[in-house]
Amino acid sequence: MKSITIRDVAKAAGVSVATVSYVLNNSGRVGRPTRRAVLSVVRNLDYVANLNARNLAKNASQTLGMIVSDIENPFFPEVIKGFEQRAREQEL
Repeated sequence: MKSITIRDVAKAAGVSVATVSYVLNNSGRVGRPTRRAVLSVVRNLDYVANLNARNLAKNASQTLGMIVSDIENPFFPEVIKGFEQRAREQEL
């Protein structure tokens, strides 16, 4: 099943992607009738924002990765826990 995108909402509402973004983020100047139309389409299509896509577009996924050679070795889970704790302290 294909996910509904912001582009699908824009097309169905007859507005630009930017307008849909303004409505969803409650920013920018969008008239009441347009806002209502966009929100109606959002409801009708069951649109849900893709947070991963949003974060990637903002270049702010706040995701860190780590590759370890043997997760069963008790050393590595401790390293990962320390890594996670330090990242949280730094708000990375």
